[in-house]
Amino acid sequence: MGHGCRQAIIATGLALLLTACGNDPKAPNEANFTRAIDASLEKSGAGTVCLADVPQLPGEVSEQYRASVADSVKRYAPFIQAGMVAERIEHRTQATFFGKPMRFAVREYTLTPLGSAHATKRVGFMQVSNTFCYASYRVGKVVNFTEPGDVMGMRVTQVRWTPRILAVADWAKDAKVTSALPAIEQTLAATTAQEKTTMLDLTSSGWEVAR
Repeated sequence: MGHGCRQAIIATGLALLLTACGNDPKAPNEANFTRAIDASLEKSGAGTVCLADVPQLPGEVSEQYRASVADSVKRYAPFIQAGMVAERIEHRTQATFFGKPMRFAVREYTLTPLGSAHATKRVGFMQVSNTFCYASYRVGKVVNFTEPGDVMGMRVTQVRWTPRILAVADWAKDAKVTSALPAIEQTLAATTAQEKTTMLDLTSSGWEVAR
């Protein structure tokens, strides 16, 4: 038997052995799908849990616009209670069309040291603000998946899965914080209760989340 044949037999045998041991990355199974989805969640940051309704930070509320003051101040209140945001009132003077200066108060809101330590930059339209991210999740359970099939030259499968919370920041467990911001616990509960669907492609190196 030639040297090339022996090498081919050895390579084939090794591939079969790896497959038999469950290490074939191209096999359509829950372990490979979980690894692919987890890798995508980590790389993209999609598996991060953040507070959704965070007011502009730093920000200010001017009493010039009295109609919206109460609602705006109310949005900052729980973050002040949680120790994440500080409020400072400054009095300003502005000229008017009638020549008489108008004096009014402006409430300035900035991050406290605690808030700064846990703030994450949020880029919006024409502005950069902050939000608070406090947990991450990965695949908890694969519910089911479709039989892999060919679509436009790609081998694909659709995976349905439920998340599990991987870690929660210590500050988000503090009773003072969770009392002021009940959305933290509500969002965690909603995240694990929500079933998700992800499309995967089979590549030369194994299964990956479709782009």
